[in-house]
Amino acid sequence: MVAFNPKERLTMKQLLAHEWLQKEKRTIAFIKADFDKRKATVEQEAHDAREEKRVKRKKRGDAKDAKVNRGDLHVDLEEAKEHRKTKFDEWKELEIRNYADQTYPTQTQFFTKVTDILTCFEEINDYIDATDMKGEFDLKEKAEPYHHHAQYPKKINSSYLKVRYECDVIPDEEEEEDEEETKAETKEKITLGINVEILACKDKNHCVDFSLKEYKVNGVV
Repeated sequence: MVAFNPKERLTMKQLLAHEWLQKEKRTIAFIKADFDKRKATVEQEAHDAREEKRVKRKKRGDAKDAKVNRGDLHVDLEEAKEHRKTKFDEWKELEIRNYADQTYPTQTQFFTKVTDILTCFEEINDYIDATDMKGEFDLKEKAEPYHHHAQYPKKINSSYLKVRYECDVIPDEEEEEDEEETKAETKEKITLGINVEILACKDKNHCVDFSLKEYKVNGVV
């Protein structure tokens, strides 16, 4: 068929009679399903490779303490740079999920065109670390506002570019005429989970997604 000499090429009749053209034909639906399956396999292999690298780094002991006090003049600059590089290398292995594939019932989001999304993720982490999530929280089905009571260490997701903060909140104190009654009162303590995730949008833009979840009532304080 591709012979240099035209006389040596197969005729159309011979081509149509070839065994390759006698087999069952594939439908468009079959071809699409096959390509989707192959695409899923490639994506899963890439995900597994990232996970394997992350596990190896931990075994080598490369992961260091995630907290570096940038305002401390005693922190060695070279050590801080090396720590930041290690942190960014770890984040590069995390998957950035597609915005279009997620569902958003009651979250807060903003969109950004910054090209250095890891620095953006770092600045968000630094800001929340600096504020310690202190302030008032208006919770569903709660008449009174709640305020920050205790903070837990943040948790970077092991698979996605996502961080989770947890804190305990209790109802705001109100002035009471009867001091003894106020002292006798107990306060409900609720643990909140705040998730911050970076999502990929079209045209190389990104979405920063915030979600607040009241997921545990720890009793009273």
